[in-house]
Amino acid sequence: EFVKTDSEYNTDDDDDNIDSYNSQYTKGCPKCKSDKIREAWTREKQHSFLKMLWRLKYFRIVSHFYLENLKSREERWSWSIVVLSTFTSGITVLNNIESEDIEAYTTLIKGILTFISMMTSLIAAWIKKQKFVEKINEIDKYLVEVNRICEEIDLQFALTKNDRLPYNTFKQRYLPAITEFSK
Repeated sequence: EFVKTDSEYNTDDDDDNIDSYNSQYTKGCPKCKSDKIREAWTREKQHSFLKMLWRLKYFRIVSHFYLENLKSREERWSWSIVVLSTFTSGITVLNNIESEDIEAYTTLIKGILTFISMMTSLIAAWIKKQKFVEKINEIDKYLVEVNRICEEIDLQFALTKNDRLPYNTFKQRYLPAITEFSK
């Protein structure tokens, strides 16, 4: 069961039931009781971290969508390079045929080869300029870390409040990561 709020936390010895913390050594120690209040999971604290987790999961979904979009665009342009290169190879074979039946045959073949080679180079340069590969790798690393953090936090919230990390430890461990990946 959760403590209602930080301010409504009851420190009476009879009503105190959090983890048997109130032993004979801490009954008269107000600082120990205030430490206990700070370490306790309240509904507000859990809800606050759940909101942060939901936001992180939202960013994960948006990033995944963006990653898939980038991958499909990169694949489309890469495939066009493959197709153009294949045409270049096929036309190169035609370049080796010596025929005088068609007027300006070699000029036409060389012109087509030059044009397709230039298109292939321009597409490759455009792909490089767009930094598809770098962006895909960066987003992929981001998603791996976000997934790891989300799973760890989900696991902590799946545990009972007595089994999960104390609030301050949880906060120190996960708040910096949540802040870093929520940008």
